[in-house]
Amino acid sequence: MIKNVKKLLLARVFCAVIALFALNLFSFVFSNKFIFVIFTALVMLIYMFYISSIAFENGAKDKRYNRVKPFKAVCESLISEIPAALLLVWLLLSRSSFDVAGFFYDLWQAPFWLLLSVDNVIFNLEKVTPLHFLVLFFIPVLYSVSYLVGVKTTKLLTPAETNKELKG
Repeated sequence: MIKNVKKLLLARVFCAVIALFALNLFSFVFSNKFIFVIFTALVMLIYMFYISSIAFENGAKDKRYNRVKPFKAVCESLISEIPAALLLVWLLLSRSSFDVAGFFYDLWQAPFWLLLSVDNVIFNLEKVTPLHFLVLFFIPVLYSVSYLVGVKTTKLLTPAETNKELKG
């Protein structure tokens, strides 16, 4: 379980670094917002695809070993969203749009910049949208659905098929 949570957190950090690089490159060097929007959308799609592939693989593996636990998948994905929830609470309690909490929230939510930005600002206390709260549930829902799809689409092998697969 911890290994899967680490994968989810590392994927988020990796996408945050890529998006931060894109922000610097496309916004300040090239001054092109359109390319930045396209790149941010690609980062979000790649992030979601990677998360769903991890969940699908875990669901298939759990079915093969006869240890399907959908609640475990939900818990793993919810645990991976705890930093985002804590940063959002910290940001709402700080009552300031630009401070340390805002910087870390913007950085952590980098894969979702395209959805969360309002007037090219990711977080502004005057413009808190419902998406700031709903985005906390995107990954748990995606992860859980992908896990269940992995469980449902994987067929169990007979002992003879398993031996044949192991031999060669």
